[in-house]
Amino acid sequence: MGKLIDANQTQAKLDWSRIDWRKIERVVLRLQHRIFMAKVKGDLKGMESLQRLLASSRAAKLLAIRKIGQENSGRKTPGIDGVVSNSDRDRVRLFQDGLNLKDYEAAPVRRVFIPKANGQQRPLGIPTLKDRVMQCLVKLALEPEWEAVFEPHSYGFRPGRSVQDSAAAVKHGLGAEGAGRPNQRPRCRWILDADIKSFFDEIDHDAILSRTPVFRRVIQNWLAAGLFVGEVFTPTERGTPQGGVISPLLANIALHGIEDLFHEWSVVGGNGSCVKRSRPLRNRRKATANADRRMQGTVSAVRSSREKRRAANPPRFTDRTPTEAGELCGLSKTTNARGPTRHSGRTDGFVICG
Repeated sequence: MGKLIDANQTQAKLDWSRIDWRKIERVVLRLQHRIFMAKVKGDLKGMESLQRLLASSRAAKLLAIRKIGQENSGRKTPGIDGVVSNSDRDRVRLFQDGLNLKDYEAAPVRRVFIPKANGQQRPLGIPTLKDRVMQCLVKLALEPEWEAVFEPHSYGFRPGRSVQDSAAAVKHGLGAEGAGRPNQRPRCRWILDADIKSFFDEIDHDAILSRTPVFRRVIQNWLAAGLFVGEVFTPTERGTPQGGVISPLLANIALHGIEDLFHEWSVVGGNGSCVKRSRPLRNRRKATANADRRMQGTVSAVRSSREKRRAANPPRFTDRTPTEAGELCGLSKTTNARGPTRHSGRTDGFVICG
């Protein structure tokens, strides 16, 4: 039996069943680590060069095809072109197509509707198989840059993180009271609960494009590709389709910095120098108002989860007490003499559950 082949083998001789996937993954992971470290060190020029190198590498292209065309359960779901990935031959054909970002043009998305538990329908955008592979390729290059700067308490749609991790962070933030010891002071004062209605459909393209200069052209191509509902074409001026491989990452990029909405900033001068200093907002009404005002620059609408009950001028952010949040996380209910409406103690950060 011959040796396993790697990413350096020519396209014409590619045998999918004999690719050395461990070597492929090592090559990609090594480049991703270099991108991550370049971002941490502030070497933006070096980081961008490494991102282009990764996106054009055969190893990354092969890995993207494997993730989308072999491992993903949606590999047999076609886009508007009807192409699916059923065999190794289909995957080799994708690789032989080149997958070059330089002259790449995205196809419109096929929109379908899936039922929700409440009887309504959720719109789902299905890109073509090639577009999904290209999105995965860009994601491989873009994700390590942003993992270097994302908030430590952000958990939605991030590698190596889960809903259980976010619940554990909330429990830790609740502190002694959330753990069932009412005689000790809780770590957090109050909790904000935000529901961004139709976020993926309403997200502002500029909020994404202004933060992704290396892949701006290709990302704009995806965002502006339009969609088909049946045989009716509709242009897309805002939003990113649910169902796109890169959509969750783009959403996190657009929302990056949301933690700053809940801090007060001041400039302190001393010895001829100025220092930017921050502290958590301790007034929850001021925090919610500040969040509502600032979030308008990222999404076109930020609405409260209680919108139906407060149709007239509803608050966009609502607050929960630590006791209410504990119930949501599966903690036992705790009470005190004044009732679970006001809590004192220190704030312990901000958790984005996704």
